[in-house]
Amino acid sequence: MSAAKENFKHEQVISQTFKSEEHLSTTEEALFILKAFENNLKSIGGKFIGYPCNRAFDLTDFFDWWKNSYLSQIPLNDVGNPEDNSSYGLNSRPFERELIANFASYYNLPIENAWGYTTTGGTLGNEQGLYLGRVHLQAFGEPILYVSEEAHYSIKSLAKILSIDLIVIESTANGEINYKKLEEKINPNRPALFSISIGTTFKGAIDDIKKIDAVVKAKKIEHFFYHADAALFGGHLAFLDDPNAPKIDFQNLPYHSIAVSGHKFFGSPVPLGFFLTKKEFLQPLQGDYIEYISSSNVTIPCSRSALNTLILWWVLKTKKRDFPKEAQTMLGNAFYLQKQLLRHGISAYLNRHSNTVYFKVPSPDLCRKWFLATVTCPFLGPLGHVVVMQHVTKELLDEFISDLIQDSYIRS
Repeated sequence: MSAAKENFKHEQVISQTFKSEEHLSTTEEALFILKAFENNLKSIGGKFIGYPCNRAFDLTDFFDWWKNSYLSQIPLNDVGNPEDNSSYGLNSRPFERELIANFASYYNLPIENAWGYTTTGGTLGNEQGLYLGRVHLQAFGEPILYVSEEAHYSIKSLAKILSIDLIVIESTANGEINYKKLEEKINPNRPALFSISIGTTFKGAIDDIKKIDAVVKAKKIEHFFYHADAALFGGHLAFLDDPNAPKIDFQNLPYHSIAVSGHKFFGSPVPLGFFLTKKEFLQPLQGDYIEYISSSNVTIPCSRSALNTLILWWVLKTKKRDFPKEAQTMLGNAFYLQKQLLRHGISAYLNRHSNTVYFKVPSPDLCRKWFLATVTCPFLGPLGHVVVMQHVTKELLDEFISDLIQDSYIRS
């Protein structure tokens, strides 16, 4: 059966489950619908290789504990600043503080100057970083946000939400920000706020903070803020045993904040993430104290999921010894995919220290079957890509390669 027909069948069956027998109890009916939903996703989910989510997580022990835990029966909420002892006592503060320490160690930020919190994903982390950057820079004038055209689409949305003037900088063919174009477009008379892509969405390119900082210094811009959007690469780069790999290093590079996803490299069944910054950037917000929750008003959201905090804490606690090997295997498998495609005469591209292989877009049917994202590139035309996560084995890649080399679109 074709991928299109499989997906149609999946949607049709799910639709039918909502018309199930009226004599079923509410619980029975809900379980019936969920089981049908599960079975149909099982039939199509095994070939999920086009998006940066880790399917290899195993939280069985965690959820076995959770379902019998008292914590699953109370309204846990991490509302407010993780460093404050909120009057909302049903929270996971100690675990969130341990996460701050973990991520501070990954990115070489001294714990005494580290602050952060568990987020719903990379976008909230980006929003918090750009918000703190805007607040910091506004003391010196209205900032301009600079971002490459291949950065995550959320950055443009956040510029609108935060009312920050935006300048989009062209990218080079590999997806990296074009430093010459940045030099031409940067405004030396206003503070500069940057969203630096540590792994662009489609091509997995890394913007070089040293080159960006050199442009800023050459233009004699005194006030700047560098936020790292490291949703995917903030995971594996922290664990690569490679002296040539780019470092996210707060002590030796001028980073000011970072957003990383938890459901990507680290692995989770739900979207989540972590935001980290230097404590000094909280100072302008510390005066806004919320008596209702006994906490300073420094996080963008109010209520936050304590379950997300516990999941991320569990993953780091139980898996951290595996991360270096997983990072190396991911990059090795990405190189294997590129090499095999080139061997079959298919142009394929892979940036250094990236797990994202991109190539000419295949047929729509093959894209649906393998969940491939697509874009139109001004340099290379329509493209598809594979994001080689922990669950994307060489065996799975061989199956994909077999499909791809037989695809008429790729040969046309």
